[in-house]
Amino acid sequence: MPEEFEPVTIGDLIAGNHGLTAHCRNCGHWKSVNPLAIPLPPCRPIPALEGAFKCTLCGSRNTCAMPDYNKDKENRLPRAAGWIMPPAQ
Repeated sequence: MPEEFEPVTIGDLIAGNHGLTAHCRNCGHWKSVNPLAIPLPPCRPIPALEGAFKCTLCGSRNTCAMPDYNKDKENRLPRAAGWIMPPAQ
């Protein structure tokens, strides 16, 4: 039997300096959301945010939310990380 995990919460994202993205299932529009700006308790699980957002493009509430673990990645990676173009020959 696979291990079961507790879902990520708004508080987990805040504590880890992670972001959140809200996705519209009708039109595909998505937007980054600051977890600190969500007026819900930090113990609220991310899967429970389904339908909590309204798409600013089409007005639908057929939405879901996903953690954005890449938020602020520039500040978490060492400066030497990344791609370097080879010199032109």
